[in-house]
Amino acid sequence: MKKVLITGASGYLGTHLCNEFSKISFKTVGLFKTNKPSVKNIEFVQNEISDAIELRRLFEFHRFDLVYHLAAVTPVDSIDSSEDYIRKIKKKKINRYF
Repeated sequence: MKKVLITGASGYLGTHLCNEFSKISFKTVGLFKTNKPSVKNIEFVQNEISDAIELRRLFEFHRFDLVYHLAAVTPVDSIDSSEDYIRKIKKKKINRYF
């Protein structure tokens, strides 16, 4: 069985994509930060997309065949400015994992 990861699973697109994958024969994991979606037959993992260590563990455990990266910073996220966000990403060095 093929495995798919959907980041941003609690967002508008992520929730709809999780719903569609729940109808076909894919092992589906939805990654979300807040507001766990209510879609059946999906494994949901609550985590920060910028947490590179946990993200690596998730990838090593599941060995995904397909990834839909839909996670994004939204107005509800507690980031003061885009400069703070850039510093946060650089600090975690997330770009070296992708």
